[in-house]
Amino acid sequence: MNFQLTPEQEEFRVAVRRFAEHHLKAGARERVHSPDYPWNVGRLLAGQGPLGITMTEADGGQGAH
Repeated sequence: MNFQLTPEQEEFRVAVRRFAEHHLKAGARERVHSPDYPWNVGRLLAGQGPLGITMTEADGGQGAH
């Protein structure tokens, strides 16, 4: 079996990592220990698309499997 990422998967991995480093790293520990839902992070993720990655395109997602 070949467990290497495809070029598209690697591109996605890099993009998600860059997003996390830029938008999520600062304040991560505080968010983990907070009882409140981080709505600002939810909105950021929704704008980037990862929240809908497994949803069908017909339902507004990306249709990834």
